[in-house]
Parts: sequence; structure tokens; C-alpha cells
Amino acid sequence: MTGHAGGSRTALLAAVLTLAGATGAAAQNMSDAAILGRMAAADQGEIMQAQVVVQSAQSDAARSYAEMIVRDHTSHLQQVQTTAQAAGVAPDTSAARDLAAHAMQATQMLQSASGAEVDRMFAANMVQDHQMVIGEVQRAIPAAQNAQVRTLLQNTLPVLRTHLRGAQALTRTVGGNSGSRHSMDVHKDTGM
Repeated sequence: MTGHAGGSRTALLAAVLTLAGATGAAAQNMSDAAILGRMAAADQGEIMQAQVVVQSAQSDAARSYAEMIVRDHTSHLQQVQTTAQAAGVAPDTSAARDLAAHAMQATQMLQSASGAEVDRMFAANMVQDHQMVIGEVQRAIPAAQNAQVRTLLQNTLPVLRTHLRGAQALTRTVGGNSGSRHSMDVHKDTGM
């Protein structure tokens, strides 16, 4: 492991911590448009990261998990779009700039990693990201004004929790010494 990779992981962890603080307070006061925009951005970010890993994973476990993430988040993104249309709400993508920036940074780090480090970094990212999104979804449920948006949020939680458990298991499988220990402590307020 190089010093550069360690510094990059530290930078990513700092970005996630900042993102978590910002999203925690904001989620309670978001409009339905902002909630849907953030859900779409979270889906897109997970898809981007997972697509890199599908191509470069060292382990079958990481590749399989990444394929599931692409499949599930692509399906969920379609559900977000369907819900937005049914509710007559246009997702507010400007409310998700922080998520998009985080996803781009994480994707670039995965692209610059090599070997087993890709698997370890991806597993750690997925733990961190899913803990953060679970917390945000939990806080957004009471803020959702439209019943369809609220139902989508409620139906999303079990899938996110399954993804989190899978990411935690993947971290154990691929050797989670790449920030995964920290990722388990990043968002304790999520109840996970």
C-alpha cells in the first residue's frame, strides 16, 4: 500500500464525515423534490463505483456484490423516476451536489487503485455509503410530504440494510484493513 493511497482514503473518509454531518441536518427539512434528487444521486453514485469494480475486482465476492449493486440501484433509480412522475415532482438534482461529488471522488479512487486494494476500498466505501444513506432515508421519511415518496423511502430501507450487511460481509472476506474499521464507526446514528 502506498502513502498516496492511504492519503486518498483519509481524504475520502473526511469527505464522508463532512457529507454525513451536512446530510443529517438537511434531511429533516428537505422537500420531496430534494429527497428524490438525493435518492437518484445516491443510486447513480453506487452504480458508478460498482461498475468500476465489476471490471477490475480481484475476488469473485467483490465482483458478485458489485453486480448486485448495479442491478439493485439501477432498478431503484427507475423506481425513483416512476415515483417522481406519479407524484408530479421533479427531482431536485441541485440538492445532491455533495453526493455527486462524493461519488465522483470515490469512483476516481477506485479507478486509480489496483489489485486487491480495489476490493478492499470498494467494500469500505459501500459500508460507509450505505450507513450514510440509511441514516438520511430514516431522517427523510417523516419529512416526506407526498405519501408515494414516503412509501418509496420506507420500501428502500430494507434493501439498503441488506446491502449494508453484504458490504460488511464483503469487508470481512476481502480483508477490511483499508478503512473499513473506520467505516463501521462513521455513522453510528444510523442504528446499524
